[in-house]
Amino acid sequence: MKLPATTALLSLLVSTVPANAAGVASTPGPSASTFASTAPLEISGMAPHESEGHATLAFPTITYERTAKSVPSSGCTPTPAATSSFSATDEYVYLYFQISGHANGEQLTRVWYSPDGEVFTSGQWSPMSAGGGYCPWAGLKVAGAGPATKPGTWRVRVFSNMIFDVPYVDLTFTISSGGGGGGGFPTVTNAMTAKSLPGGACPAAVPTPAASFASTDAAVFLYFQISGFQNGEGLSVAWWDPSGQLHSQGSWNPLDTQYSTYCMNSRIDLAGTSAASKPGTWRVQVFSDRILDVPYVDLTFTISSSGGGGGGGTVAGTWLLTSSARVSGAGAFWQTDLSIRN
Repeated sequence: MKLPATTALLSLLVSTVPANAAGVASTPGPSASTFASTAPLEISGMAPHESEGHATLAFPTITYERTAKSVPSSGCTPTPAATSSFSATDEYVYLYFQISGHANGEQLTRVWYSPDGEVFTSGQWSPMSAGGGYCPWAGLKVAGAGPATKPGTWRVRVFSNMIFDVPYVDLTFTISSGGGGGGGFPTVTNAMTAKSLPGGACPAAVPTPAASFASTDAAVFLYFQISGFQNGEGLSVAWWDPSGQLHSQGSWNPLDTQYSTYCMNSRIDLAGTSAASKPGTWRVQVFSDRILDVPYVDLTFTISSSGGGGGGGTVAGTWLLTSSARVSGAGAFWQTDLSIRN
């Protein structure tokens, strides 16, 4: 018996239609990509061992029933250490037990119950042959998945297709909040504004941060990664101009805990748009429909005027000059007042 392959990368581009308020400029819809696990809810396996079995129907012998943080990589040994306390950052909750004395063709089903008593997920092992024993196991995905958002006392039961009234295994365990996702704040990383987005896969490729933009730049991009979110959680983005007025807004599709991490992005166009005519300090914020009082992302950036006032006559006003002796930091500039006369 070998454990299934570890997690694999899956890029999923989600295109959405922004929810634009009346009188608010339309912007390209935010999008997201995901980092997914190969087995979104649970994994399982079953290895034979050499205990004696029976072909006739009778209550079998169940031993070493337990929840654990790991299972044997092959065969039935070593027996895993039993534990009933797990954190939301643990990768899996494993169920393990050994069975002998079962009937030929008997098939077992496992059922995982969340703290509210509802069935969270379930699965079956292959039918067993008489004449030996088995050590079935199953793993419930926790970190970055639905169970991480449901702290409390869980239950797992194992039923037979031949004896219906009594479960063969009935265990409880607890999942505690930790590392985000437990109904609290998720983990938000690599939050930034940028001039372009990476072409690589999420979450390895990250854009180059930028906080200063010219009105001739093509766009301002928002980018961030999020994990430990709640299943079905909805995020929205709001772009605010220097006067504090809402320039545009949009939303992403609800987040799904079968994926551990999302890479989110949104944008406003600059060159040739109304945003280019509003130099100053802008703000972009990301809000959740689960935690309403604090934004998940809150960033400021500047848009500066580009070009110059041509034409004849007297031109006086505030000009933004790129410094030839830049101070530290990308896009740093000097600001001065000029009076130009013919």
